[in-house]
Amino acid sequence: MRLMAAASRIDQWVLDATEAAYLWLLDRTGVFVGTLTFFGLSSTILVTRLYREGWWFDYVGLLLFSIIGASRYWAQLRKMHRTMNAEAEGWRKSLIRVLVTITWVGFLPMDYIDYGVLQVIASLATILVMYLWGARIRDREKPQEKLSGKLAPEGSR
Repeated sequence: MRLMAAASRIDQWVLDATEAAYLWLLDRTGVFVGTLTFFGLSSTILVTRLYREGWWFDYVGLLLFSIIGASRYWAQLRKMHRTMNAEAEGWRKSLIRVLVTITWVGFLPMDYIDYGVLQVIASLATILVMYLWGARIRDREKPQEKLSGKLAPEGSR
């Protein structure tokens, strides 16, 4: 039981850290969850294609990841934060997220043996997306130092 409690605390810490990192990135760049979702999920397929011939389901996977990424991008663009945050809360409590994350972590040694470090990095990006979907979002808040005019030339104020 102690192992499960410790794993749950670590999982919660990673969820919170991912949310904080995403909100920091959002404030500085304005990047949407959908963009990170697409690149995080499709990186695994694209890197794997470097090592083997493409299979038809690779293209189906890319199409599916594009649809998932586009739907999240569209929702954030339309400022549907309440809906996305409700989904994020559900995803945080989801057993599916935990099982998928454990599965991907289990694939890491095989990825390294079969394909190398690049595939491990792509798999870590996919795991990061599993945590990113649990991030609650808000409107972008630009950093204050950019708004204060410190970087503007003296005569332009």
